[in-house]
Amino acid sequence: YDTAMTYLKQSLVIYQQIGNKAGFCFTLFNMGHIHAQNNQMKEAISSWVKVYVIAKTINLAPALQALANLAPKLGLPEGLTGWENLAQRD
Repeated sequence: YDTAMTYLKQSLVIYQQIGNKAGFCFTLFNMGHIHAQNNQMKEAISSWVKVYVIAKTINLAPALQALANLAPKLGLPEGLTGWENLAQRD
């Protein structure tokens, strides 16, 4: 997990430097899963909320669909409503 997280963090920096918001979203999404697998749910949710905000802004349908599929597994309402509610809190 540590090695994967190190590579993902490096990828985030690269995607941010080159302005690739889609790559940034997908990397953050994967980081959320690693956090979740390590029972770091606060960090996981934080990553996924950031994904939601960026994906919504650029209309990145695959990321939004992945979040919609993930929501019920986390006890959030189906669809994107739960993510919107969490994003409003930040």
